[in-house]
Formats: sequence, C-alpha cells, structure tokens
Amino acid sequence: SAGRIHHGEAVAHGVWVANHIAVAMRHLTSCKAERITSVLSQFGLLTPLPGAVVKTAARYWQLIQQDKKNRQQQCHWVLLQDIGEVAVLGQKPVHTVDQSLWCQIFEAWQQHYVLKG
Repeated sequence: SAGRIHHGEAVAHGVWVANHIAVAMRHLTSCKAERITSVLSQFGLLTPLPGAVVKTAARYWQLIQQDKKNRQQQCHWVLLQDIGEVAVLGQKPVHTVDQSLWCQIFEAWQQHYVLKG
C-alpha cells in the first residue's frame, strides 16, 4: 500500500482472510472466526480500505508466492484451529492453500472491506 494503510491494519485484514480460509478448510469454526473479527474490529483494525490501495487477487497471489513459508511453488499458510492454537499437520503448522480457494476468500473479503469507487 506504499504506506497508505498501517501495518497493523494490513495484518488484521490478513488475519481475516486466513481465518476464513481456516473455516473453509474446516480447521476453525465460523463462530470463532467471527469472534476474532469482532475483536479486531473493536480495536479499529478492520476498517474498510479505499479501493485504490487494494491490488487484484492475482497480484496478491503472486506476492504470497514469495512468502518464506512457501516451498516447491505451493502456497502455505499458518491457520488457526482455535483461538490461540494453530492447526498442526505433520509437526508443522502450515497448510497448502490453492489459488481457487484464495480467490474465493479474497472476493468475500473485498465485499466486506474494500470501498468501491
């Protein structure tokens, strides 16, 4: 965002996306994801973002591929299983997320948190 949003806001929006991925993958209940969303909102971290600072789902996907947790061209995420508890698979709290699921969750996030216009 080139400084147009604060780091904490960006992290909070990323948490929202990760939690909804965890719900879609049945690691986290929707009730717990909503509880986390509520807390982030209470601290003013999930305010709607101006559309001008938001990149496309495809561009974010490219950026995610550069993350340090990714291996062998697969996007890995640390996902919650419960509040304060990550889901552990094979002794590592990372899960492969495919692009179609990412796009689906990204579109839901856009509907909730990106200002049109």
